[in-house]
Amino acid sequence: MLRIILYGFALDDYLLMAKKLNGYGISIICAYDVNSKIKSILRLGDRKYIKIVDEPVIICNDLTPEDIKKLFSQTGGLIKFDGIIASVTPVNREWKLKRLIRTLRNEREAISKINILKEQLNHLNKIDISQASEEEIKYLEKWISKASSICKNNETDLKKINDVSNAISNILKNYHM
Repeated sequence: MLRIILYGFALDDYLLMAKKLNGYGISIICAYDVNSKIKSILRLGDRKYIKIVDEPVIICNDLTPEDIKKLFSQTGGLIKFDGIIASVTPVNREWKLKRLIRTLRNEREAISKINILKEQLNHLNKIDISQASEEEIKYLEKWISKASSICKNNETDLKKINDVSNAISNILKNYHM
């Protein structure tokens, strides 16, 4: 049977989703204990009460996040979701729920910052360097290279992304952009 782990939903929302998605042959598991391993939650379910958190999470087993979004759209707008949706993988199956949630949030933040970095790169490419010294050009090329590498590889190291973004912001300020 297809299973979805829900975390951080209000009881009414949980019951509504369970009712709607049960018709699609999907079993809903409500997770409460963030110290439980994903594989344990999938095997046993988590029978504790639902805890309301700042952001709900859906973890899909045997379904993709795209499948879930499609199912939600088929409910005629009854189920609205603006949280994190992820899939169970062989690696994260061994993790505690809190680690998975923390990783997913960090990845989402990294993607957001990479998008900002891409915008900064677009601005950097418009800089007129005709009057720049050789040293300034090398410095500029170094940071463009680092930023390009982060964007190309979808880097998730937030410190690295922030350091490069801050350096590029300073360059853009110096060139009044």
